[in-house]
Amino acid sequence: MRRPNGEEISSQINFILVELSKLENIAAKPVNKLTPLEMWAVFFRYSPDVKHRDLVNNVIAERKEIAMADTDSNLNPICLSRLSAGKRLLRVSRSRSVR
Repeated sequence: MRRPNGEEISSQINFILVELSKLENIAAKPVNKLTPLEMWAVFFRYSPDVKHRDLVNNVIAERKEIAMADTDSNLNPICLSRLSAGKRLLRVSRSRSVR
């Protein structure tokens, strides 16, 4: 992770931001044509949607790491909150950053 000026903030943290709302046509792609990132996007975007459950199940079958994350797929907001840093962790991280 780097600052806008290129200075390294951390060699241990990387962020990948995916705007799920911009992935309207991703559900139309065959699962075998999806990239790993697109498969994760399908999982996070469509796992709570019953209409897309077959697509999500196909993605889960294709990627074992997504299958492991599927334990709470019907409770997607809970699943996402587990992946998000809490306020305490965020404060600790900010206090350790070099300014």
